[in-house]
Amino acid sequence: MSDRMSPASGGVLGIQAGPALNTGAAWVLPAPGARRVAHAGQERFDRVKNSAAYPADAVNACRAALGLPADARPALVARVDTGNAAAPCVDGVPNVLVEHGLCHAAAGYYCSPFDEAAILVVDGHRLEQGSIHASQSLWVGRGGRIELLRRSESCGIGALYEAVTRAIGFGAHETGKTMGLAPYGDDAAAPDPSGRFDGLDVDYRSRCDADGTRLFDAPPLPADEDAALTARAALARAAQRECERAMLHLARVAREMTGMRHLCLAGEVSLNGRANDLVAREAGFDAVFAGPAGGDCGTALGAALWGYHGVLGEPFRPGPFSPYGGRLYDDADIDAALAALPDRERFRDTRGTADELAERAARLLAAGRCVALHAGRAEMGPRALGNRSLLMSPAHAHARDRMNLQVKRREAFRPFAPCVPAEDAARYFELDAPSPYMLRICAVRPEWRARLAAVTHVDGTARPQTVAQPDNPGLHRLLRAFERHTGIAVLLNTSFNVAGEPLVESPADALRGFAGNDVDALLIGGRLLEK
Repeated sequence: MSDRMSPASGGVLGIQAGPALNTGAAWVLPAPGARRVAHAGQERFDRVKNSAAYPADAVNACRAALGLPADARPALVARVDTGNAAAPCVDGVPNVLVEHGLCHAAAGYYCSPFDEAAILVVDGHRLEQGSIHASQSLWVGRGGRIELLRRSESCGIGALYEAVTRAIGFGAHETGKTMGLAPYGDDAAAPDPSGRFDGLDVDYRSRCDADGTRLFDAPPLPADEDAALTARAALARAAQRECERAMLHLARVAREMTGMRHLCLAGEVSLNGRANDLVAREAGFDAVFAGPAGGDCGTALGAALWGYHGVLGEPFRPGPFSPYGGRLYDDADIDAALAALPDRERFRDTRGTADELAERAARLLAAGRCVALHAGRAEMGPRALGNRSLLMSPAHAHARDRMNLQVKRREAFRPFAPCVPAEDAARYFELDAPSPYMLRICAVRPEWRARLAAVTHVDGTARPQTVAQPDNPGLHRLLRAFERHTGIAVLLNTSFNVAGEPLVESPADALRGFAGNDVDALLIGGRLLEK
């Protein structure tokens, strides 16, 4: 895969085709002095969370996002190697298989602002159709090339975290719930899940099995409901504490082995915001990057970027990476979806300029209403970043309960993230660098915790999204409008979906989500719909 091929205008199509979950596609095209990138998860279209279906819809969405005709063909197809050699592909187009860990490494490095960086991939350890995925691997990115230094197939921290998540009673892909429950746990009651650390080998085989399905020494949960919740929180606390310890160890090993000043984090464990913040503060790097493509939903993008830079040899120009790479919907799409909505007459439909609609939406938010956003191109990854979001005022704790129990219909302990103008983030949060992808958990400044009650977790922390005006002018405008009404330039921001469903994608999805749930208003296109 290292041999250079002739660059071609068709670019590279990356595909994660299954049978693994989180199938999807990404397409990278050359552009003057840069590249154009589209990406989409199949779940957004078939509406099955963590879908394992072949990503035909996602491929078509990438074509649409780039303005390509329906019969457009790439110069190269880069396929995530899941052991499914018979997966459908594009007839007559050369294709390469890209190893799972390399997909993660490429997604981490080629989305980063660094020309030179250590790349630490921390994943689970799974067997899929005979293909072994290393639990940890260390790479170096330099001048657009990626080199593997070492990999470990030990039973890593990802496997332990998944095993604890299952023992608590959550699904294997619900590790975010474990992270949210952990601050409720008592350190004194938390078991000790310490693993064996030897360089890049972080091994928990004495604690769990290699695929994270069983935790060997977990006591049975008590029958009493309150006691069971206490025990579950203690388990979560233990797993989170060990995750932070392991990630800091691995990052320091990466620093020692590479001598690099910059670090890219990738793999499923790179979605752990508490661990990311600790690494950024204490691992000894000048800067740390964790991007929105860090999890398995980003492997198709990693494959496409590797094909584009690593195989076709197109130059890598480090810079900001936009997570907004979905297809764009126009007014005709919105009008058609609205026309098909039953009882649409019951909604107040206000049209106006962007400033006028932001002002009206800000007044609703200041009054405690829940406002949904469907704007521009969909963001990638599991975090809502302002284009497929549900928003509320952060000033009242009851907003958290309403959003959890009535709107999202999920567990009451789940925290919510704030979004804040990037230039104001340090005013509210103990954050030393931008966090545009909502992947660092830090302390809320003590003087703001009472006024940010709905986004301050039980331990005084939050997972902020810093919003730079050029990156998302619509969300930035709304934050400033809300500030004019309340004196607070922060909003509660969560994904526009309900429990068990993927984020909304199309205008039709957004309208159904608005009409069928406890949402007061929907800002979509150039209109504001209100109940």
